[in-house]
Amino acid sequence: MADKALPDKELLSILQAFVGKAKETILITDADLNVPGGPMILHANDAVESSSGYTARDLIGQRLGILYPAESLPGLIAQLRDAAQSGQPIQIEALATSKAGKPHWMEVSTIAILSPAGVITHFVRMGRDVTARKRAESERETTQRLLASVFGVLDQALGVIDDHGRFAMVNTAVTRQFGWSVFDLIGKPYTEIIDPAERPTVERQLATGDEMTCRMSVRLRHRKGDLLPGEIVVTTIPQPDGRPYRVMMVTQRADMPVDKSFEQAVRKALQGVGKSGTVVAGKVQLVGLAEVRAALGDRWPAVADRSFQAAENILRKHLGDTDVFSRTADDGFLVCFAELDESEAQFKARTIGNEIREKLVGEFPEMAGTDVTSFATTIQVDADDMMPENAIVNALEARLTRERKRLEDAAIKAMRAKLTTAEVWFQIVRTDTNHAAPIVLTRLPADIEDAQSTLLALGRSEYVPQTELLLLTGAAERVLAELKQDRTDLILTPVRLATLTHRRDAEHWLQVARTLGGPGKKRLVVEIRELGRDTARARLTDVTMMVSSLFRAVAFELPTTDPAFIAHLPITAPLVTIEARLLGDNATVPVTRLLKTLLPRRCRLIVKNVASSTLAVTLAKAGVPLIATNTPD
Repeated sequence: MADKALPDKELLSILQAFVGKAKETILITDADLNVPGGPMILHANDAVESSSGYTARDLIGQRLGILYPAESLPGLIAQLRDAAQSGQPIQIEALATSKAGKPHWMEVSTIAILSPAGVITHFVRMGRDVTARKRAESERETTQRLLASVFGVLDQALGVIDDHGRFAMVNTAVTRQFGWSVFDLIGKPYTEIIDPAERPTVERQLATGDEMTCRMSVRLRHRKGDLLPGEIVVTTIPQPDGRPYRVMMVTQRADMPVDKSFEQAVRKALQGVGKSGTVVAGKVQLVGLAEVRAALGDRWPAVADRSFQAAENILRKHLGDTDVFSRTADDGFLVCFAELDESEAQFKARTIGNEIREKLVGEFPEMAGTDVTSFATTIQVDADDMMPENAIVNALEARLTRERKRLEDAAIKAMRAKLTTAEVWFQIVRTDTNHAAPIVLTRLPADIEDAQSTLLALGRSEYVPQTELLLLTGAAERVLAELKQDRTDLILTPVRLATLTHRRDAEHWLQVARTLGGPGKKRLVVEIRELGRDTARARLTDVTMMVSSLFRAVAFELPTTDPAFIAHLPITAPLVTIEARLLGDNATVPVTRLLKTLLPRRCRLIVKNVASSTLAVTLAKAGVPLIATNTPD
C-alpha cells in the first residue's frame, strides 16, 4: 500500500490549498521563545486578515506579539512553553488586538512541530474569532447578576426549581412571609412549603401539564407549621440543554372558602361513573385588571366589588337551575354546565362573556381597558382529583388551562392552513311556508367558522378581517358569475361593527365592496354583527350611511331578544337577524315580542342557524317570516 501514498510534493500542494482556503486563522511561527515579542511569524493564511485586519504580507517577518496587547504576551509565551514541554496540543482563549487597535477574543489551538531529532522547530496556531460568544457570555453573566439582585429585593416570594424538582434559589421574601430561610429550602423539594395533604395533587398537575404557566390554589406551610391559604403560579422555562427549570411565585391571600355547591355539583355529575368521568366546564376570565388595580389604588376594592357583582348577576341570569359557578383567585369564574352538551356550553359561555364585557365597559369607566374571555369544553376528572376538598377546583382550572391552549393552538393552525384556500358556502333561507326565500346567507366553511369562534371567545380577533374579506369576496364572485342570468335574489354577507369603525380595516373591506358597482348594489345585503347592547343609534346611523350606497340594504344582527334594543337601530333598517340559540327553550315568547316590535317598522326578521325541523316549525307557527336552517344552497 506504500506505493499509493501521496508524493511529498503533491501532499504539500494539498496542504497549502487547505491552509489557504480554511476559515480558521492559521499562523506558522518559528520556535524561538526567548526573543522579545515572541516567535517570528513565517506564514499566515488569508483568514487572518478578516479577524485582525493584517494581511499576510503585513505579518510575515513580524513577531507574534504584534497580534496581542503587551500585558497579555508573557502569559501567551508561557503557554507556548507548556506546549513545547508537553508535546501536546493546547487550546486557549486570549484577548487579541486588531491592526486598528480594536480588541477581540480568539480561541487558538497550538501544536508544536518537532524535527526528526525531536527538536521543536515550529509552532502551528489555528484560531477562530469568538468575540460574539464571549460578549454574549459576559452579557448573560451581567444579566444574571442584575436579576439575582432584583430577585433578592422583590416583595413577591419567589423560588427557582431545578429539573429535579428541588429549589435552586429562593429570595428573602420567602423568609419574610413564610419564615423559611434560604438554607432551609435550597436543595429541598419545592413541595416543602406546601400542605403535605396537597402535595400529590400539585406534583401530579405539574408533571402531567404541558402548559407553560400553571396556577393553583393551595395551602402554604409556614416554617412554624401553620397552614395558610395561598396560591402558587409556576412558569416553566426550558433551558438550551433541554432541561426544564421553573419559577414559582408564592402568594398568601385572604382565605377564599371552598365553594361547596360547585364541588357538590361536580361530584354529582360524576356519580356512578367509576374512578373517572367527564364534566362540561368553562372559564370566564376578566383580563387586564392588573393595570386597573394599579391606576385606581385605594379605589380598587369598591370598583372591584361592583364589577364582580355585575358579572355574577349576568352569570346567574344565563345559567340554569343546576349549573353552578365559582369565583377563582385570578379574576375569573369556573362554571360547571350540568345539563348542556359541549356545543351548547360553548355558545352559552361566549354569550355570557360578551354580556359581561359590555356591562363592564358600558357602566364602569374605570374598566374601559379590560376584556373578557370565555370558553367551555369537556373535562376529564379522575378519582385522584377529588381529594382534598379544594382539589376539584385546582384540577378543573389546570385542565381548562391546558385545554384552552390546545384549542387555541388548533384554531390558529386551522386558520393558517386553510384560510387562504377556503371557499364560502351559501345557507338557504326559507319562508314560514317552507318555501325557499329569495335570499341566502354567506357562510365560512365549518372548520374555519369553528376556529374563528374559538379564537374570538379567547380574545383573539386578528383573523377576522381576513375572514370578512373572504365572505365578501365569495358573495361578489357569485354575483359576477350569475350576472348574465339577471337574478334578483339577495345575498347577505356579514361584517362586524368593530371592522367598520376601525379606519384601516374598514377601508380594506369597503375597497372590495366598491369594485362591484351596480351588481353589488342590486343583490348584496350587508349584515352588521356584534352590536353592543348599549350601542348608540347615532353610531349605527353613521355606519349605515357609510355603506348604504354600496349595497341593496343594510341589516343588523340582534345581540339580545330584548325588544327594547330595536329602538337603537336606524328607523330605515329593513331586516334584522338573530341566532336561534338566543331564543332559549321556549322560542315562541321572545320571537312574538320581537315581531310585535318590528311590525310598525316594516322590518323583517331572519332567525339563523335553526338546528332542527321541530324548531323551524315552531318559529313558523309563531309568525317568523324567514328561517335559516343549516342547509347549503
